[in-house]
Amino acid sequence: MKKAFGNILFLLLCIVLFAVVAFAAGRASLLRTLAESRAGYTVEWNESVGMIYADNDVDLERQVGYDLYVPAENGDHSDTLILYLHGGGFTSGDKADSDAQMLCKYYTAKGYVCASVNYPLQKDGKSTNINLIMDEILTQVCSIQQEAAQLGYPITQMAATGDSAGGGLALLYAYRGAETSPIPVKLVFAMTGPVTFDPEKWGLTTPEDQADFISRFSGITVTVDELGSEKVQQLLKAISPAMQVTADSVPTVVAYGTKDKIVPVNLKYDLLDALDANDVDYTYIEFPNSGHAMAFDPDKTQEYLDTVADYMEKYFGGIEQ
Repeated sequence: MKKAFGNILFLLLCIVLFAVVAFAAGRASLLRTLAESRAGYTVEWNESVGMIYADNDVDLERQVGYDLYVPAENGDHSDTLILYLHGGGFTSGDKADSDAQMLCKYYTAKGYVCASVNYPLQKDGKSTNINLIMDEILTQVCSIQQEAAQLGYPITQMAATGDSAGGGLALLYAYRGAETSPIPVKLVFAMTGPVTFDPEKWGLTTPEDQADFISRFSGITVTVDELGSEKVQQLLKAISPAMQVTADSVPTVVAYGTKDKIVPVNLKYDLLDALDANDVDYTYIEFPNSGHAMAFDPDKTQEYLDTVADYMEKYFGGIEQ
């Protein structure tokens, strides 16, 4: 009996050990894959490349602030701002996240001024909405322009970029905010950004859920009886990048994964159709093996970077490949 019990215990220990090893191996494999997918962004960063001025205009109550990256030399591209907006589903993320630092260092190393900003999130008992976020981003762009000028980098043009929630905000800033932006927006490039907040396209079927969804993202209360009204249509337009596209919208580069489980994969067609209908110069890059993290198509990541470089060359003076 003792021998049988010992055998069972040994078997259980082997199973646990196998599970631990398999988990560790799987995590290591995922980390390697993520690193490979972002290898194109790699730069050797030091003070001969650029400087980071962190934690500017931080206001913890408003959940805002920005990190400013400036190139070591004031060259051909240092009049251009690359504005990065982090992801996180409007509930998490930070201006100093690894993706933010990676992208900002990459473009600063090529001579551009970059800034990564924080914006109000739904966390720690605080509420947010897209209209509030857009107002705060606009305020910070004004501050970024002033701070960059004081450091000797007068900004005359910009691109907006981001991933996930930040990608959607970048698109919205470029389309809706272009007229009010203190810095002229010449280009937007984004990954996995939500382009519409039509609740039906997010799979919400009950009137109660639809009204709540629009209310939360717009910051304005919508009742069930108001669904389908002109008021709701205008609220949706104000927060949905695809509904802001016009013939004057800026050139656009977007990328989406076909296996995304976070942002519904068909949402992108609202944007692509609107860009087509308005004859806007754009490129769509599909990541066939990737989900929301865009981690399993390193060749497509490089294609995305190369395409953005081409657009930069065409619309505001180029980028060293």
